[in-house]
Amino acid sequence: MSDLDPSQRSRHWRDSTETLVEVHPKSFGVKVDELTWGVLPAALERYRLGRHNWRTYVLFMCYDSNGRGDSQKQRCLSYDEKPLRLWIWLRDMGKHPAFMLKHIDDVKSPISVIRERHAGRQPTFTDFSVSGLDHAGADLRDSTYSVHSNVRDSSVATRHTSAIMGATYAVAIFPYWAEAPDELDVALDEAFIVLSRTAGWWMVQRNNPITGSVSRNPSKQGWVPSGALLETSIPVTTATAEAKTARISIPIPSLTSSVRPSKPILPSCILSASFQSVALRDYQAKGDGEIGLLTNDLVRVYKKYNHWAYIVQENGRRGWVPSWFLSKVPSDSS
Repeated sequence: MSDLDPSQRSRHWRDSTETLVEVHPKSFGVKVDELTWGVLPAALERYRLGRHNWRTYVLFMCYDSNGRGDSQKQRCLSYDEKPLRLWIWLRDMGKHPAFMLKHIDDVKSPISVIRERHAGRQPTFTDFSVSGLDHAGADLRDSTYSVHSNVRDSSVATRHTSAIMGATYAVAIFPYWAEAPDELDVALDEAFIVLSRTAGWWMVQRNNPITGSVSRNPSKQGWVPSGALLETSIPVTTATAEAKTARISIPIPSLTSSVRPSKPILPSCILSASFQSVALRDYQAKGDGEIGLLTNDLVRVYKKYNHWAYIVQENGRRGWVPSWFLSKVPSDSS
């Protein structure tokens, strides 16, 4: 019997309104080993959405993480994954898999998401998560940042304000609005000195671009979610200067006039853990903090949030890109 025997019908497809539809993967008319960019056109044609519009949709796999139906996960599928093979594996594991289709406009960049949340209501980060990386480069469990979720001892930072030897630095990769008196507002690309750390939070000092010194003014120090920061070994202004003088030549996609690129930082100056990936298709940056890509560009992935990835190229160009445009390079190839 084929893995995709149509007699084994199951509820597994969700459309853009997240309504379950009775349909079997074989109805897509593609092979079990077809990649995502082959499955997407077939799925769109099946639902009369026009197979030629497949680049404007994203394919997700929804499944029960514990098999009991009370803990659903969503996985965004890269263009080079095999969705039907994944569906079969999850089905056999009792995870009740379901495909979901989203328009790319509904999978917004981290910066857009955070700005809209701040503009639309009093900011609360109890539902805000950022997937980071540990020092071995493996994905960490999503961390939820809440002013009530961690005990933050400000005295820890006080003890370190004069200890500059061995200090590290950081740059903000998306904005953050303080929710407590001991937190700092953060602007995109703002530079900091890292003073101390606790679970999910870093005590930082706004970096003086001239002296790089730590101010004793408490208004310039505060806690910031660690996921909002990219850690560097040298001051951010020094790192950007090094990137500009390195003159590493890499073809650069054209930018729209509305996009403000971030200043470059070479990967050699970044302490945050990462893994290597390759661009599967061209991508044109559309907003602040994003980066354009050309097919086969090699990049390093440092952060993930809302199905987007924060990447840095060899020449220091950096920013957010949709994660489904990337394929992770095996560790023995990087």
